[in-house]
Amino acid sequence: MDRFTVLSAARPVSNGAPEVRRATGRWVLSGRINADRYSSQTHTMRIVLTLTLAITGLPVFAGTCDNIGQELSAMVAVDQALREHLIREMPTTPTRTKPRIVEQMEVIDRGNTERLKSILDHCGWPTKSHHGDKAVNDAWLLTQHADQDPKFQDRAIRLLEAMVKLGEASGVQLAYLSDRVATAQGRAQLYGTQFDVVGECGLELKRVDSVEKVEERRKTLGMPSLAEYRQQVVRHAMPPQCSGGNAK
Repeated sequence: MDRFTVLSAARPVSNGAPEVRRATGRWVLSGRINADRYSSQTHTMRIVLTLTLAITGLPVFAGTCDNIGQELSAMVAVDQALREHLIREMPTTPTRTKPRIVEQMEVIDRGNTERLKSILDHCGWPTKSHHGDKAVNDAWLLTQHADQDPKFQDRAIRLLEAMVKLGEASGVQLAYLSDRVATAQGRAQLYGTQFDVVGECGLELKRVDSVEKVEERRKTLGMPSLAEYRQQVVRHAMPPQCSGGNAK
């Protein structure tokens, strides 16, 4: 039985489209769905390969902290290109080529993570007041995809938490990131953002400390109830046949 993990609202500051993280065997595929960005598989792969070479060749950050928004935006463009291609082409991609695509994605993630570390070392976490919402969101998304470096993710959570207390970052972003890291480390999630997808349309909430406490925390952050959130996941991150009451 295939089991998948759904990480919803990957970009709450922009379009709120859910992110799907699928774990099958030794791969981890993660991406934000954007169905029509590229019209040709060949064209997309040329773009992806070019961006992969570009990101892995970037030096340690040596720019100015005022311009980190541009740096982060370029990194996210690379991050999303391959993921969007992979999700779009997954049904028709030959099985033998999938590991190669995933390996390319892992190279991108490692390169982005190392560069993000350097940016945070030099400049700290971006702030809404100085760098804008997009820069804050981009730093968060890149941290979401730094699963190969859990120590860095733990550090990023502390930095993000400090910014949330100052009103310079989103508490919702902190909720998604902390839940992602908690479930990866085998701990209970606090905000109920992580599901397992079992079979074609089955959804199971990953372990939480208390459903009642989760509902209270979500309400405090202005997040929808678990029931409403589950329906969002079904609409945005599940196959079309799972809508209309077919999701379990």
